[in-house]
Amino acid sequence: MHIRHLSQLIFFWISIQGVCIGQMHSPCGPNPVPLSNDCSGACVVCDLNGVSARTTNTIMGQSPPGFCTMVVHSMQWLAFVAGSPNLSINVAVSACLQANGIEMGIYSSPDCSSFTLVSNCNTNMYANQTWAFSTNSPLKPGCIYYLVWDGNGPNECNVDITVTAGSATAPVPNTNSKIMGLTRFCVGKSATYKIAEIFGACEYQWRVVNGSIIRENDNEVEVLWDTPGKGQICVKGLNVCHTGNEVCLDVLIGDDSPPTDLGPFLCLQRKIVHTG
Repeated sequence: MHIRHLSQLIFFWISIQGVCIGQMHSPCGPNPVPLSNDCSGACVVCDLNGVSARTTNTIMGQSPPGFCTMVVHSMQWLAFVAGSPNLSINVAVSACLQANGIEMGIYSSPDCSSFTLVSNCNTNMYANQTWAFSTNSPLKPGCIYYLVWDGNGPNECNVDITVTAGSATAPVPNTNSKIMGLTRFCVGKSATYKIAEIFGACEYQWRVVNGSIIRENDNEVEVLWDTPGKGQICVKGLNVCHTGNEVCLDVLIGDDSPPTDLGPFLCLQRKIVHTG
């Protein structure tokens, strides 16, 4: 993993101030990256291309459903961030303790408890050969996926990963889109706001001034404007490696004591009355 990717990841952890981005994984650091025996303990790389690691034979670990093995020996996990909907990689296997090699597949998981196999799964990755993997269902750019290995028997091998099509570099989730929704209210009213999906955002961070978020669903929220004055709603896209730019929309919240003039409207008994 490049130093700039590590520094970006550390900065992101500091900047989000406790916002949970799916499963939180530690940055992997330089090659060879460490592998984990389970999903939750996997470290994450912000650029999968050029990553190298060594599988080890320790404990059985966590085996996801559909993994292509008859007997689980020692499962190994590595997290990465998708950069495109489709991805193909080569995995070179070398320096094995035994010639029968290892097994591997690519998985998705929202919580490290439920899993979906999103690629071919190879149960005969012999030593000193290179093996191809391609996703068979669309990935969501900006979200985390997992390379999962097991040894054929008590085996240990070096693996070197090369991206051959698509991208496994975490995108920066910036956007030029605007928040869509109404901007003038009497206090106590609620409204729904939406922004076009941000490429590279696995999650969205919304915030409001002089209001309260009462429902949130990725790129759409419902806000209760409960405090008179100048309000604001803002959003930015997030992934585990990067924070995108923030986009805001100004809102005016009127009160009926005394009545607030909202241009062509007037707040009377918490209702908008047309004045022109």
